[in-house]
Amino acid sequence: MNNSREETHVFDEYVLRAIEERDRQKQYVIDTSVTREQTAAILEEE
Repeated sequence: MNNSREETHVFDEYVLRAIEERDRQKQYVIDTSVTREQTAAILEEE
């Protein structure tokens, strides 16, 4: 019983770390896409 709880804890840590990494990459994509849109808007204004 105790052993499976340990494994579950390790699995939760792994999942949380994977989710954080995915969110960080998603945020990077959002940041770069916003920058790209802003750059396009600036070019259109000129």
